[in-house]
This record gives sequence, C-alpha cells and structure tokens, in this order.
Amino acid sequence: MDHGARLETAEANVAGLDARLIAAETLGLPSTPLTETLVQVRDLSSGTPLYTAVDNLRMLAAGTTLTDTLIQVRDLTTGTPLYTAVTGLQSTVSSQDTRLTSAEGGLTALTIRVSAAENLNGTTTALTTTMKALRDLTGGSSLVTTLTALRDNSGSSALVTTLGSLRNKTDSSSALIRSLPCYGESNSSEWQDYPLSPGGLFVNVSMAACGFSAPPQHISTSIFGTHYHWLTLGPSSVYDVTATSFLVYVLAAGVPVAGGNVFADPQTPAKAQANKWRIHWIAAR
Repeated sequence: MDHGARLETAEANVAGLDARLIAAETLGLPSTPLTETLVQVRDLSSGTPLYTAVDNLRMLAAGTTLTDTLIQVRDLTTGTPLYTAVTGLQSTVSSQDTRLTSAEGGLTALTIRVSAAENLNGTTTALTTTMKALRDLTGGSSLVTTLTALRDNSGSSALVTTLGSLRNKTDSSSALIRSLPCYGESNSSEWQDYPLSPGGLFVNVSMAACGFSAPPQHISTSIFGTHYHWLTLGPSSVYDVTATSFLVYVLAAGVPVAGGNVFADPQTPAKAQANKWRIHWIAAR
C-alpha cells in the first residue's frame, strides 16, 4: 500500500473515532450500548430494570430485594429477622413490665408493713405484738414477766431479790448495802426513866437492820413528836454506839409561862409515849 492510501485510511479511522466519541459525549448517534444505557439512566426509561427498581422503590412495590426488605420493615412481616427481633424485644419489655408491676405492688405492701411496724398498728405481726406487749407489759413472755416482777417487786428472781434487799437494806452480806447510809426511827413506847437524873429519859435505838459490821462513824439524830419535844435537851447527842445500837438521853427543860411552868411535873415514859416522842436517825460508815 502506498503512503496516500495509508493516509486516507488513517484519516477515515480518525473521523470514525471522532464520530463515535461525539456520540458518546452527546449520547447521540451512532447508538451504542453505552449511550443507550446512559440515556435510559438519564431519562429513567420505562421498562428498564433501573426504572422498575426506582418505580418499585417509589411505590414500595414488591419485586426487588430492596423494596421487599422495606415492605417487611414497614409491615413487620412475620418470619423476618426484624419481626423476630422486635417481637423478642416486645416480649422482654412485657416481661419487664410484669416484673415492674409486681415490684411496685411488693413495694406498696412493704411500705404498709414497715409503717405498721414503725407505728405498731396495721397488720399484726410477731414484731408488733411483741413490742406492744413490752410497751404495755402484757402477755406472758419471760421478759414481760421479769419486767412486771421488777415493777411490782414480786417473784423470786435474783434481780428482784437483790433490788428488794437494797431497798429494804436487809442483806447484811452486801458490800453495797453496808456502804449505804442507813436510817430509821425509834418507837415512842421504848422510852425509859434515867435513874441518875430525875425527869430524865433515855432510849436504846436499834440499828440491827443496817447490817453494820462495826460501829458507824457518823450518826445524826433529832426528836419528833406532837407536843413539847422542842423543850428537850440532848436529843442530838448519842452514846454507847455499837454496830447495832446507840443510846440517846433527853431532859425536859422547864420554861416559865403564864400560869406556871410547862414542865412542873417530871416527864415519864408514859408522857413521852403519849406525846409520840421518837428519835429519827441516819447513820453511815
């Protein structure tokens, strides 16, 4: 082939390529699968797979994987993974709701029971019954019986016996009782004449109930009565102190008054008894 023919062929081929390129660029002729496909995409041509897919998607019409999936999501179709997941979630939520309702009901019941326990009213329980029994000292429980015995100083428990001994100071072996002050009074019928002093009286005061093991170091006395005891001498002086007794001597002091002397007549044990003279005392070690 000569150069002229080769040149004409090459130029014809370039022209053909240029026409094809222009067709591709303008989506015009000559028609090719590329230009036809692009035109269909551009114009969304009816009947093409793309048109069908887009139209189905727009209308949510079944027929494609995408639209079928969206329809299942929309309708929560039975048997789909989403349906299984959602119904499982619903079941879980329903179960939780049941448990929550039960818990709320239990909380209400507990609130009532706690209020009853705190206020000792409402629902009767062993706790409220016991606490009421303790509060009111009713019933026959060991504690109530013990507390009632302590309150009434009854029964024979060691505590009741000990407290009774402390109160009455009757346990001479108790170091506590021996260390406590002891007190009492003489009987007005115990006065005796003091032969060494006409008109004088004395009384032997017993401290035996105190349980002193030795004479107390401190004794304080005074005289009580209904008449004339304010005129006596000596009621605050003590003699012959032992662990169990002491003596008190008194002498009537005559006082001049209109009409004569108050103690014109000597005092006697009978007069002292009639005037209810008695020695009140307190003693401590």
